[in-house]
Amino acid sequence: VPPVIRARPSAPPLEPMPGQRERGGGMLAVVLACALAPCTSHMSVTHVSRSSPSARSVVVMSEPSAIPSTAPPMLTLPSFPFPIAELLLPGEKKEMHLYEERFVKLLEHSLRVGSLAAQLGFTDNGDMLAYAPLLSVESWVRRDVGINVLVRCVGRLKVVDVQGAEPYITTLYQVHADDALTSPTQRRVLREQQGEVHALHDEVRALRTKLMGICVNADGDPDIGSLDEQQIDEGTVTWGHQLTRPESGFARPIAEQVDEGMESFVCACDKAKAGETEHMLRVETSDEERELAYTSHLACACFPTARRVNALSSSALEERMDMALDSLKEQRSRIAAKLSLVSALGTEPADSPAEDA
Repeated sequence: VPPVIRARPSAPPLEPMPGQRERGGGMLAVVLACALAPCTSHMSVTHVSRSSPSARSVVVMSEPSAIPSTAPPMLTLPSFPFPIAELLLPGEKKEMHLYEERFVKLLEHSLRVGSLAAQLGFTDNGDMLAYAPLLSVESWVRRDVGINVLVRCVGRLKVVDVQGAEPYITTLYQVHADDALTSPTQRRVLREQQGEVHALHDEVRALRTKLMGICVNADGDPDIGSLDEQQIDEGTVTWGHQLTRPESGFARPIAEQVDEGMESFVCACDKAKAGETEHMLRVETSDEERELAYTSHLACACFPTARRVNALSSSALEERMDMALDSLKEQRSRIAAKLSLVSALGTEPADSPAEDA
């Protein structure tokens, strides 16, 4: 379990953004920035050991610690608050409709610092995740009401200090990068695992397509039970912060997703260079390591929130690649079992109705 920053007991309850409750339908229950105000002067970070879940260490931060000269790059960035279930992994993208003045100002701040921003993740009880996706603004269009913005995750950050909450959240972040690969053997094994991830991802996509073609309810809609862990909303976002990840997960071959992510990363670097913030992006030592990292992240993007958050916080590429492989194998077994059950029950595809017994 990754570290979280605990809100003080006196902190006000988190509320959805205006319009979320009334409109529903896939809209995100995005927390208000003002809920962070009590956290700016006193925060505690709780870390749960992976090897011993009962072992916890708590560090209370009253003010920012001195940062060694060898520490990763740091930068203060404007931050969008989101539930942790909606945090992006490197390579994923999201479209948002910014209609409140504070979020429009947040976008303006982002454009001044190389089109970079961050996503702050919150739990239901108001705790803030200690790691955050680094976003690059790919495009924006002004509408009659507000602005439509397309952002993509291009890196990962570690929260150092929340510096302000008005009119929007500003946070000091440190780059969160993978541990360096130190041997040719590591790279060779990871390359082999990357090929296995590609093959498993393609296999799972084929199984999902087959199952969706078979399991059709009376209305002609796919009915695959709990197969999908995330709801996908397509089309233009017209209100609020709406989840739009139609091209990640199993929607396309993972190799295509990685290639697109790598190309977008280059564009993000060009924008960041203009804002003198490129140092927050160039963290991998080679394109090969970046491609391997994108593969592991986009494979983990196919799965539920807990594994996605683990992928976001992990600094071990080998560990993350192992997790991606294990998750894909589990998904393959799960869907294969459903297909076997459907076959045993004699269900036929909708375009080939079963004959009467």
